[in-house]
This record gives sequence, C-alpha cells and structure tokens, in this order.
Amino acid sequence: MQVLKHRIHGRNLILPGIIAVLCLLIARPYLAGAYCKWLAGHSARQGNIMAAYLWNERGRSWHEKMLMAKRRVSARDSWKSGDFCYQIRQYWIANECYRRALHYIDESYVGVDYWKRNDEVLGSLSEAECGYRRLLDVRCLLLGDDDPETAAVHYALGRIYQRQGRYRDAVAAYTETLRIWEKSLGPRSPYLGHVLKSLGGVLIDLCQYDRAELYLIRAVDVYRNADDEGVRPWAQGPLSNLGSLYQTLGRGADAERTLLQALELNPRDRFTLDDLASVYVDQKRWAEAEEMYRRSLAVRREKLAKTHHEISWSLRGLAEVRVLQKDYPGAERYYRDAERIVRHSLGDDCADLASCWLGLAKVLHAQNEYRSAGSYYDRAIRLFEKNFGEVHPFVADALLGRAILDRDRQSLERARDDARRALAVRYKLFSDLFPVLSERNALLYSNSLRLAAGVYLSDLFALPALSDESNREIAAVVGSIKGMITDRMLARHSQWESSSDENVGARLDSLRAIQRALAQCYQRAHAQPEDGSLRDRLAELSETKDQLESELARTSRSDERKTAENGVSVEQVWDGLPDHSALLNYFRYEYPDVTGNTVAGYAVVVYTKDRDLRGVDLGTAQPIDSLVRLYRSHFEPPILLDTESYRKSASRLYHAICAPVDSILSQWSNLIIIPDGPLGLVSFATLVDTTGSYLIENHAVSYLTTIRDIIPQQFSTPAGAGLLVIADPLAHCANPQTDATVLGANLSGSTREANRAIAQWNRHHRAPAVLLAGKDATEKMFRQYCRGNYAIHMATHGYWDPASVRDQDRGARSPDARTMTCSLLHSGLVLGESCSREYCSDTTSDEDGILHAEEIASLDLRGTQLVVLTSCNSGIGDIEPGEGIYGLRRAFRLAGAQTIVCALWPIPDEATADLSSAMSGTDGESISESLREASLRYIRIQRQTQGMDHPLAWGALVVYGR
Repeated sequence: MQVLKHRIHGRNLILPGIIAVLCLLIARPYLAGAYCKWLAGHSARQGNIMAAYLWNERGRSWHEKMLMAKRRVSARDSWKSGDFCYQIRQYWIANECYRRALHYIDESYVGVDYWKRNDEVLGSLSEAECGYRRLLDVRCLLLGDDDPETAAVHYALGRIYQRQGRYRDAVAAYTETLRIWEKSLGPRSPYLGHVLKSLGGVLIDLCQYDRAELYLIRAVDVYRNADDEGVRPWAQGPLSNLGSLYQTLGRGADAERTLLQALELNPRDRFTLDDLASVYVDQKRWAEAEEMYRRSLAVRREKLAKTHHEISWSLRGLAEVRVLQKDYPGAERYYRDAERIVRHSLGDDCADLASCWLGLAKVLHAQNEYRSAGSYYDRAIRLFEKNFGEVHPFVADALLGRAILDRDRQSLERARDDARRALAVRYKLFSDLFPVLSERNALLYSNSLRLAAGVYLSDLFALPALSDESNREIAAVVGSIKGMITDRMLARHSQWESSSDENVGARLDSLRAIQRALAQCYQRAHAQPEDGSLRDRLAELSETKDQLESELARTSRSDERKTAENGVSVEQVWDGLPDHSALLNYFRYEYPDVTGNTVAGYAVVVYTKDRDLRGVDLGTAQPIDSLVRLYRSHFEPPILLDTESYRKSASRLYHAICAPVDSILSQWSNLIIIPDGPLGLVSFATLVDTTGSYLIENHAVSYLTTIRDIIPQQFSTPAGAGLLVIADPLAHCANPQTDATVLGANLSGSTREANRAIAQWNRHHRAPAVLLAGKDATEKMFRQYCRGNYAIHMATHGYWDPASVRDQDRGARSPDARTMTCSLLHSGLVLGESCSREYCSDTTSDEDGILHAEEIASLDLRGTQLVVLTSCNSGIGDIEPGEGIYGLRRAFRLAGAQTIVCALWPIPDEATADLSSAMSGTDGESISESLREASLRYIRIQRQTQGMDHPLAWGALVVYGR
C-alpha cells in the first residue's frame, strides 16, 4: 500500500495488478473494473495521463466482458480514454476511442454527447456533422425543440459550419441556440456568453460588423456580470474578438486598448497575441509585432501538434513582419512552412491556404518573379471566392495585389479590370456598414476603400491614352469616393433635425449635450496638458459621442443608403453647372506598391458647361505639397510683403495644378473648384496664371465641399430671414489689452465691419438685422438668435490650435489619438465669456467663451443661406484626405448653412470691412461675383496707391457653396 501513496507510473503495474487479481478472485469481477477506474482517476489527478489512460482501458475491458448489456458504461469509459489521449496529443488513438464510444452509445439516451469532436486535428468535419445531425434528430424527438440539450447540438453544428466556411448556416445554428438558451437558462447564464462570442465571430467573417460588435459586447457583459467569479476571466475571448473587429474597422487605438484588456485576463492566449501583433503591424511597430507572433507560436507549439493548422497563423504573421521589413527570403520561408502545415491539416480547399498563397504571391512579386506570383494570385482569388463569395475583403486584397502585378507586367487592361472589381467590393462593404458607424469610425474604416480607389486610378492613368469611357470611369471614381462621408453625414444631420420621432429627438439632445461637454473638456485639457484625468475624460466623452452617433445612424439607414446608391452622374454635374462655368474636382489619391509603401498623387477631373469631360493626372503629390507649403509661407508670421517672390511661388503652383488644363480654363469665366488635401488651404484666385495675371482677374472663383453640392439638395429647407451680426466680443473686457494679446489679435475694427455689413444689408432687404456686440456677443445669446436667419456675419476672433495637427496615422500611440483624429475640437470662435476670465481656464461653466466647431456642428442652421466668417484662419483646420478641411467651414455646413465665406489667413481690419460688407447685402446667388468685384477694386487701389498688389489683404476670403 505504500506504493499507492506515490505517483503511479505506467510501468509500475505489479502491485496494483495483484490487487486487481485478488478483487477478481475474491469479489465479483466488476469490482476489479471499478478499482481500475479509481486508479485511472487517481493517476489523472496526479498528472500522469498515460497511466490514467492505461488503467481506464483495463477497467473498460472488465466492463465489456462482464457487463455487455450496459453499453452506456462502455461508452463512458471509451469517451474518457479518448479524453486522456487527447490531453497527451495522441490524436489518432483519441479519435478511435471517440468512434468506439459512438458505436457503444444507445441513441435513446441523450443526457451526454459522446461524439467529442476531434476534427480540428483530423479534418473529419463531414463525419462530425453527420454524427451531430443524428444526435439532433434524437434530441428533438425525445426532448423537444426548445430543450437546452437540443440547443447544445445546434451550437456544436454551428461550430462545424464555421470551420467549413458555411457562415450563413453557422449564423442560423448559433441564432437558434441563442433563442433557446435565453428562454431556458436566463440572461446571466455563461452559456449565453459562449454562443454570443461565436455568433459575433462568424458575423465578422460575413463582414456584418455592426451586428458582430453588439453580440461581442453582450458576451463581455455576460461574463463580467456572472455570479461565479471563475467565469469572469472568460471575457477574454470576446474582448479579443472585439479587438480584431476594431482593427478591421481601422480603429487601431481602440483595438490595442481592448486587446491589452484581454491579455491581462490570459497572457498566454494565442489568438489575442496574434491580434495584438497585427495591430502593431498596422502601427509599424515591427519589433513588438514580431515578439507577439513569436509568443503565440511558442504557445501553439507547446499545446498543439506539430502539424496543427493554427501554427500556420503565427508563421504567416511572422512572414508579414518580414515582408514589411523587406526581408523577402525570410518571409518566403515562413509562408512555405505555413502552406505545408495547412495542406497537411486542412487539405487543399480551405481559406487558410488561400491566405498563404496570397502572401507568397506578394513576396514573389516583390522579388520580380512575376510568373510565379501571378499563379499564386490566381489560385488565392479562386479559393477566397469559393470560401467567402465574391464580396469579401480578402477577395479585394487579392484582386488589388494582382492589379499591381499586372500593371508591372504591362497587362494594363487586366490590371484595370481587377482594380475595378476590388473597388466595387470595397465600396459595397463600406456602403453596407456606414449606416451604423459614427463619423470618426467611418473615416477610419474608409482607408481601405480609398486605397482601392487609388489603385484603380493609377491603373487608369497608366493606360496609353484615355478614351471617353476612361474619362467617365475616372470621374465616377473621384465623384463617388471623394466626399462620400461628408455627403452621408449631411443626409444624417438633415434627417435627425427633421425627424418627428421622440426617441430620435431624445438621442439628438443627448448628442448635443455630449458635444458641448466634449468641447469644454477639450478646452480645459488644452490648458492643462499635464492633467491625465482630463485626457481620460476626453476619450470617454469621445467614445460616448460615437455610441450616440451610431444609435442615431440606425434610424436613418434608408436615407443614407439612398444617398450612397444614387451617386452623382456626369450628366447631373453638367446640368447643374451655371452658365459660362467649368468645374475642377481635385483628388489626392494614394495606392500601395508591391513593397507595402504608399505612393500619393494628384488628379483633377474637369467638367465644362459644353458637356466636355477630362480626367488629368497631375503627378506625384510630394512636389505639389511642397509648393503649397511654400505658397502658405508668404502668409504666415513674420509676413514680408515681397510681391515678386510671392508671384514666383504662386506661378509655380499654378503650373503644377492648373496649367495641365489651362487650355480648358481659358474658355470659361466662372471656375468652381473642389479642392482636396493641402489644396484646401490655397486661395486659387491668388494664383498667377500663364499670362502673368492673377486668376481672379480673368475668372470668378468659388468652391464646393463635395460634387453633390452642384445639384439641388436632397434635403431642402425654406430660406430664413434677417441678418445676425456678432462683433467685438472683447469690447467690455476687464483687461482688453491682455485679452487681445492672449487671443492673438485686437478686435477694435470688428465694430466698423459690423456697421458696414448692416448698412449694406438694410439697403437690399426689409428683414431686420440683429447686432450682438460687446457684452451681448456671448455663446448663450448666439444660440438664442442663430436659428432662422438668412445670413450670419461673425466679426470676431477665430481660434485654431495648430499644435493639434498631429501624426494622423491610424492607431497613433498618443493617449488622446482616438479623440484628436479628424476632430472639430481644434477650431472655434471667440465670444464674450472669454473676457471675464483667463483664456483656456478650468471653469466648469456651460459657457466658456469659445464656440467650438464641434458645438457649431450640433446647431440647427437649416435655412441659413450665408455665413460670413472674417476671423483669422477661419477657413483652415485639420486635413482629412478625400473629405476636405475639418474646421469652422465644415461645422457650419453640417449645421445646415448653404454658403460659407471664410478666411485662409489673417486679414487687415480695413480690408476685412471692405470685402465682407460688399457681400452681406447680396441675395446669396452671386456671392463669388460680389467678392470678385470687391477684390478687383481693392487690387486697383493697391496698385495706384502702393504700387503693389500682394494678395495678403484681398485674397484670403473664399466662398464655399452655390
């Protein structure tokens, strides 16, 4: 008996065997079997799994000999033996044990499912499916359709369907499981967390990201709120899936935060390590990414068989890191190893093999092995389409890779076709998902779509000559991709404001309150950057805003889908153009090359009233962006009025962005421009054309936010009446001199500007003009009087935080990256409350004296036809590719204003008064012409009195809108 007190090893069977024989001789034979099973359990508890398996098999043999009628007992024993073999990775023996259990089982007994699925190792998915279907029929017959045991079989079938790539069947099986378990087990059962997690995972595979996020968040809540504390760490699984989802949506910072939370719960979870490594790859943190992949590989090799298909996931991740570091031979070795493992474990028809082929294609392409790369691209595309269908991100990635390869091989027609297909897939996925995204998340998710558009455009421009059909294709790409989020956001805001649904109204009020709180918190965080709690609060408010936007977005799905599907056709643009007009739609596009680097370029599409259409490639973006920076330097402190130097800079910029279409522009007196990227900071009227004249001397210039603005608005509101003027909010400051210094400019000339604007208005209109000046120029008074006006004139100081322009790479590591990216918080207008306390103080008052663009966007200014912003830099802000400038002009447009006049640099007071007052009396139909006449008059005066015509004073104001 002393031997039994020690750990029992498989080879030490003498004494226990003697005892078993004695039991057989003295007692009944089945006692020997029971004793052997006890020894198996004891060995398992001691960690000796092999001995446990041997004792369990000895006991099973006793039961088979003496108790053949008890088939359930033999089934249990075989099942347990299979479990022991599975733990020691003797998979083939385990599989035979499970099959024997299935043979013994009496199908009328349904309390335990003996078909333990071993398909992940052996690839017996079809056999497992047959076994579960037999069991499902029995349980439905004996227990009913709504029994929890029946739901368990649905759940097992869902997992098999998911592994087979039959995602819609998996969704149906999981949904049925969820229905039954919610009804029978209650909302707090951990089993609900399992099925919610699985359902969220398969919906990610189907690209139904909005539903997937909801299910995964529910799964996390179920686990975290479980009564059993041991269940709470299970939240790691859905958290990991959520992190993967956020990465797919381009929300790198959210993904990293969520995955780190998951890793805290289980530092050795291989799936979380993979997902976190992928996030680091997107953030170009190569060393950290490789470390995560190596950790996941070590865990897999420790827990799984050498040929388990999951090992290929870590190998593919390491290969991707090698590719991005330009180590192509090393990457190829990893991909070859992964391919071999996948073929051995899953066969030749799985999506994992297509991923290996796609990686090999890219590596071979980078090494100029075009023939082999093309073969792998073809095979990957066919297999992805077989597993996922034609509309899937993996299909789009493979098509884009082959398009780049075909362009390098000079197969331009095929490259164009592949890029067109990839763009169509990306556009469909984006359009389906956008109706449930907040604006910030939509901007992040749209990156992949813009890259697909860039590849398509670069392939089109690579053609030897552009036909009319090619020009139409270019126009369609630029017209549909550029401003797509802006168009949809305008549709959203209009529907929210006009909705009669009480729930929509309540959520909209909550969103406005959050926007105001966000602006105030940003103001305090800006003044106290060392206060980490303010930054955390800023991120929390930003997330709350995203959630409210997403909830509201679901109420306007039909209208947004209509906006997405009914794109602007070439004919609609031609019909919407005013007489004697040409429209220039600029587009800054980017596309990846074979090495993973991003190449940027500019294109312009020109529409003319005589129904001509041209798509022109302006070349790479870097030289043009440099010319824009040189151009802007002439208007930044310290300003030197060197007209000759300026003219050289303005002429070079004109030759880069306008000269390629100069022969078309010379025929038209009215130019409508839709800039993109840094070109949104350029006043085209001040450029020097090929004749040596300013562009404004030969053309009236106006601007549009998106090409959809050229046609009548889908959501129209009757025009308001009256003029609201805000002027000189610093007039009643306790220390105006100090306030003026801190705010950056003295506003004494704004009262004169306001009086001129009101006088001009009164000469043309009967509707009254309201002046809010000095102590009345407050946020509270502005909110009270801003609605229902035909025009609003803001003669106050503009606020823009140039330090807020940070690295906009998705997933930037700064703690406030999620809030700072493409935010309207960085721009604002100074009003009266700022005079009563130090600028950027930590006051908790609702009125902080800065009317942020974020707050302006929450207002209802529908019916306002004209907003004039003469404040310094009121037309600049953060640049968002394809969507324009995120600043005051965008905020007023989202609020509902139709035409915005703003300044691209500081203007002298006298010039501001002369130029802006000339526009305030117009009816809104010829603002650009009025501004042009005032500017030309100012140029003549400058030339006569000063002998110079530098555009500092007359060129800053630009008109956005019809």
